[in-house]
This record gives sequence, C-alpha cells and structure tokens, in this order.
Amino acid sequence: MRLRAALRGDLKKNMNISDTLCLAIRESVFTQGCLLERATYLAAFEGKPMSMLFRALRAYQNEDGGFGHGIEPDLLTPGSSAIGAETALTILDMLKSRDESLLREVAAWVERNLTSDGILPHPPEDVEHYPFQIWWSHKDRERVLTCPPKLIQHYKVIGYHDKRQRASVP
Repeated sequence: MRLRAALRGDLKKNMNISDTLCLAIRESVFTQGCLLERATYLAAFEGKPMSMLFRALRAYQNEDGGFGHGIEPDLLTPGSSAIGAETALTILDMLKSRDESLLREVAAWVERNLTSDGILPHPPEDVEHYPFQIWWSHKDRERVLTCPPKLIQHYKVIGYHDKRQRASVP
C-alpha cells in the first residue's frame, strides 16, 4: 500500500502535475481510454490494486506468451509482436511492478521468435490484414532493435539471458 502511495506521489511530483491537471487527465482517460489505459491510470494515480492492471494486460496476451490485439494502438493485429511485448513491459516498468509469470511467458516468446542473429522480426507477417498506421508497414531492423533494451532489462530481473540478444542495458 505504501509503495503505491509513494509511486502516485512520485509520478505526480516528478511530472509536476497539478490537481486540476490530474482531474483533466482522469476525465480524458475515462472518457476516451481503453480498459488498459484506465487500469494503468488507476494503479499509477489512485493506488488501485496492480492485479487489475495485470488482468487488463493479460487480455492483450496471446497463448504463445507474446502480446498483440492492439496493445500498441497503431498496430491492431491480434498476433504477437516485438512492439506488443515492449509496450506491455513498458507499462510494468513505468509502474515499477512485475508479474513473474507474465515476464517468463514473454521471455519464452522472445526466445522462440529471435532469429539466429538476435533480431525479433517486425512488423508481424499479418500486419496488412488489420488496421495499422503506415509506419508499421516497413521492415524495421533498426528501431525495434534486436531484442529491445526494455525487454532485456526485464529479463535480467527474472534471471533470463540469451546470447543472441545484441542490445544491452547498462
């Protein structure tokens, strides 16, 4: 409980958010946001249980352990993707929270999908069969790096390491 309260205060303080702005953000999130955005807001600013956020994240997780289904709003393919995994892990990182089993499942997905030179192929093969923003239509070996640093950072937390990962975290 204290951790959530400290987190809320730190986020608000570090972001220099006034009470008025906080209310405006809340209104916007609850008017226009999806369940995941609302659960993230509630965990970050109102101290609601992280279990709600984990359930919302799991709605975007596929049976293969990866993430899709529009967790990255500009890429609505249901298939798992590197950017989907990175988005899920960024949310957990932002809230300084983790779900061990979710992290292990994502790690296993990455391990199965890394190429021999350490690249997570992007975009997903089915990208053009679902709504997406045009910037996701090009092969991307540079921006969605090998294994994104955010993924590697989370893997270190659970003791995962794959020598094919070329990106590094200090």
